Amino acid sequence: MAFSRCRALVPALALATLVLSSGCAYMKDRGYDALNIFDIGFTVTKQPHFGIYAGFNNILALGYMDMPEGRLLGLGHTHFGALDMRYHGGGMLLEGYEAQGYDDFDKNDPHSPRERGMAVGMLYSHTPRTIPEALQCNKIVHVGWIGFDLNCKIGGLLNFIVGWTTFSLDRWECFGSGKYLPKPEPAK
Repeated sequence: MAFSRCRALVPALALATLVLSSGCAYMKDRGYDALNIFDIGFTVTKQPHFGIYAGFNNILALGYMDMPEGRLLGLGHTHFGALDMRYHGGGMLLEGYEAQGYDDFDKNDPHSPRERGMAVGMLYSHTPRTIPEALQCNKIVHVGWIGFDLNCKIGGLLNFIVGWTTFSLDRWECFGSGKYLPKPEPAK
């Protein structure tokens, strides 16, 4: 009887050993993964813009949004604060495209951030690089100078859960060579 109780503790002890032996880097990575589950905040622009757009897991896209420069007051791509933002998206159900960047795009390049296709749009635009990039549900409404942005990242949640095993879905290229990508930059 005592042996069966001890045997039940073996997986827990193995996990505790893994966590403690990998030090702070392991927990920093879990924090990074947790920050990458949502993008959420208010959008503000100097020039008036109007747009409503919603995307669902690289399958559906509906609406149109073109915001070449603005700010997100909230959380975007693991960064928090008043973030420079660029957002382009459009779609008619099974065809569309989207590109969003929050402080992580080249402001001098009008084609940055990288645009990716949605459903049929993947035939003429980039495909998502990773599972977390493919499994996102973007929603943005912007009227005049203010709006709201919410991106529920189902792939980010999966990555957070799988990350406890030390495997990272946001580093495994899903639509290309299947290679492991370099580690993403942590939030500042």
